[in-house]
Parts: sequence; C-alpha cells; structure tokens
Amino acid sequence: MKKQFFQNKNTNQYYKQVHKAFPVLSQQEKRFLQFFKQSLKNYEINHPDLQYQDYLEQFGQPEVIISSYYEHIESDFIIHHMKSRKFMKRSLIILITLAVCVSTYIIYTYYRAFHEFQNSQIYSEQIIIEDYGDTNEDE
Repeated sequence: MKKQFFQNKNTNQYYKQVHKAFPVLSQQEKRFLQFFKQSLKNYEINHPDLQYQDYLEQFGQPEVIISSYYEHIESDFIIHHMKSRKFMKRSLIILITLAVCVSTYIIYTYYRAFHEFQNSQIYSEQIIIEDYGDTNEDE
C-alpha cells in the first residue's frame, strides 16, 4: 500500500496532476517535484480544508507550473535533454528492428527445417505385385 504524503485528498490530487504533466522526469525534475511537494505540504498544514479549485487559484494550472519551470532552467540542460531523448528513441527503434529481423530469421529457419523433416518422413509404402503368368514346371 502506498504511503500518502498529504492529508487532504485535494492536495494529493493536485500534486498528481502536476506530476503527470511533466513530459520527462530526470533528476532535476524529481528534485523540483520534491521541493514542490514540500511546499504543498506546508501550505496544506496552514490551510487544511482547501478544495482542488483553491490550489488551482493559489499555485496555478499544472501545465502553467511545468511551463514556468522550463522557462527558468538552463537552455543547455533542455538541449541535452532533447538530444538524449532523440538518441534513446533511435536506439530503441534500431533495437526493435534488429529484434524483429533476428526473430524472423529464426522462425524462417525453423520453418524450413520443419518442412525438410516432414519431407524426409515416409508416410506410406507402395508394394507392387507383378504377375508373370502361370508357370508350370510340368510342361
């Protein structure tokens, strides 16, 4: 069972929405979310009966929080992030393609071996009886 960090379910719901809004969670984003979680916890202690709408008014929409986060971080970090994601996507595509090719080759090889095995089996035997006519040794 998960340990719930917040007492108010609206606070928990708001935090989950912010967490889901992040496109990628690297170490820097995780640190920001920890700081944000602590801020929400402190705010919840001071205002325990807030509704979800109150959090939206106080902190803003989750998308706005994410957008302002990315506006304030270094552009080098964002560029590095984008390059690493591109590298991961390409690597994953290459690995999947390679796995499909290898799997296809293995299946094809087993398929040919199965057909060669079936063709090498004897399923029926043909017996030919030839009649040479009546051969009497008395004549």
